[in-house]
Amino acid sequence: MPLFYARNARGIPHGWIERMRASVSRLAPMFSSNRMLQEYLGGLYRPAAAAFRRRSEDRGKLAKELRAWHAKVSERWHEIHFGELEVERRDDEWHFGVPVYFGETSPEWARVELYADPGPDLQPLRQSMARASSIPGAMNGYVYRASVPASRPCRHFTPRVMANHPEAFTPIETGLITWYR
Repeated sequence: MPLFYARNARGIPHGWIERMRASVSRLAPMFSSNRMLQEYLGGLYRPAAAAFRRRSEDRGKLAKELRAWHAKVSERWHEIHFGELEVERRDDEWHFGVPVYFGETSPEWARVELYADPGPDLQPLRQSMARASSIPGAMNGYVYRASVPASRPCRHFTPRVMANHPEAFTPIETGLITWYR
């Protein structure tokens, strides 16, 4: 504030102007339309165009396969549910274990992961959970495990199951996510 009010004889706040120029020179590259366009091209438009080409080849063979996959996984997705979550702290890590019951949905069509929301000074975190063992007597029931640094409280992490196909943009195209509650 003092820089803004410290003006020369002609009423120009030189200190304020220098500060604003320095700020713009540092921040403009991060908030420029050029940076935005490069980010959209690399992260969205080019991958979408490449996916469209792959899906269009052979008279739309892959697109038809994806449609059939989506119909099958959607039909039984409601059967997926969790068992009791176990969390243990060992040294500087949280160790999570959770039973997942897929019903008639193929576990190969899903990805189980831990998710933590972003927060002040915290990045979002997605950690794949590995299938550790099958659950005796359960149809498509497995225990999944993962470890994450204990730099965040364990309550920040929630297991979830997401539809998964190497050619599908999940969750944008399917919206099939089941959260541990």
